[in-house]
Amino acid sequence: MTLIRLLLSVTAVITSVAAQTVSCPAGWRLFEGHCYRLTDTPVRHDRVADACREFGAEPVSIHSSDENNLVAAVAGGKYVWLGLRVTGPHTLSWADGSTFSYSRFLPPGNSMLKRKFVGAGVFQQSCRRWNYGSVSRQRHGVCKAPAARCPRDALDTDGRCFFVAGREAPWWDAQAVCAETDPHSRVADLRMQDWQLNSAVTGAAELAEPLTECPPGWAPRGTRCISAPTEPATRLMADVHCQQLGGRMATVRGAYTKPILALQLTTVTEVWVLDPEASEIQYQIYKQKLIEEDNPHLMLPGYSALTAAGKVVTRPAEQQLPAICEQCTQPCSPGAVPFAGHCYQLLAGELSLRTATDSCAALGAALVSVESMVENSFVAALAFNYSEPQCRSDASQVWLGLHRGSVSFDWQWQDCSEFGIQFWAPGAGRSGFCGSLDAAGRWWDSDRCAQLRRLAVCEWDPCRADSDGYYGGCQLPPGPVY
Repeated sequence: MTLIRLLLSVTAVITSVAAQTVSCPAGWRLFEGHCYRLTDTPVRHDRVADACREFGAEPVSIHSSDENNLVAAVAGGKYVWLGLRVTGPHTLSWADGSTFSYSRFLPPGNSMLKRKFVGAGVFQQSCRRWNYGSVSRQRHGVCKAPAARCPRDALDTDGRCFFVAGREAPWWDAQAVCAETDPHSRVADLRMQDWQLNSAVTGAAELAEPLTECPPGWAPRGTRCISAPTEPATRLMADVHCQQLGGRMATVRGAYTKPILALQLTTVTEVWVLDPEASEIQYQIYKQKLIEEDNPHLMLPGYSALTAAGKVVTRPAEQQLPAICEQCTQPCSPGAVPFAGHCYQLLAGELSLRTATDSCAALGAALVSVESMVENSFVAALAFNYSEPQCRSDASQVWLGLHRGSVSFDWQWQDCSEFGIQFWAPGAGRSGFCGSLDAAGRWWDSDRCAQLRRLAVCEWDPCRADSDGYYGGCQLPPGPVY
């Protein structure tokens, strides 16, 4: 049996080994078995490798949205060089030789990969988006190195420690057996792409943080819990089912999460999932059109489903499929209200946009962004619940994290999330620079952003990889907004 097949057929568990927590040197940030830091000084793109190798590291490669967020936190608001370069027409290569499997380019994105960009370096902007730049421009680079070595009898693969079980168990019992073996281990959260699930029954586990406590019937994965497949439903109703269970639809966060989610598919062949690389925005727009036009015959778009083979495929939204849901196990801070895996906090009184933005940033959050009709209604209910003493009875609107620097620019969310579904009141959204929400759930814009005072709701994800700088890296536009 090959090593990959050994690691990826996960129904057996592990013999006892001594645990050792992976760690990074002072000044580095640990994430998923790797250490990250900035170069000491700004350098040209073609000098980043030399600067990183002084630390025994390579220029950073990024393979998931979580890792991209971590790099933004390390950057601390700076524009930083990545280890990515245009090596030929329509060809991008990571300096460490890893596969190019994830991107976060600004629109028009990969269409910019024309011949004139050959030789250009790629940098990450403060909004976690990527862009092309001349290699002669000096910026800090981000370096990446494997974390500390594994203990004896454990296999060091991709900077993480694996050890193999001596007895078999069903998937739902595998986590418990890992805990019996060592309290600091968990069933492996795998990131290989060349894998098979039809091999012999074997298992693996990873040395990691202490175990996540999950409700009965849910399995731990990092700081989240994932459910067994729900009852088959349309894509819209699958969202509702997950919310009824106190969670949200499970997200495919890079290639390494596909195998661990696919292991839930013991009795079904496909399930609904969220895929950040797919166009979930179009689905939200469809739901809004269905409400506005009252037309049940609107064309349904296709959405992401995960197969038992670990591949993401597109299926019609009206197809009946089960879903896998996830819950965050990190509690919201006192005073915050949990909803669909995020935390929301209503600030006291009516505030200026600048004060509201700064107050949310102090919580490690941003002014609320709205990505669904259900969330829009929730924010309105939270903001205008007048039984709460901090809500003034004469308050009519609450700040949204909407902004733009000019009426010719597109609207953006302050937390850099994708701007898709919209709930503008008639005639609104055309001439202003900031946005707000009224008690009826309608959006309004204004060109007097610096003068207005409104209620404010902050939003954050308690399970994000790194709280420092997660939202703080987005650049706010100059001019009339603040």
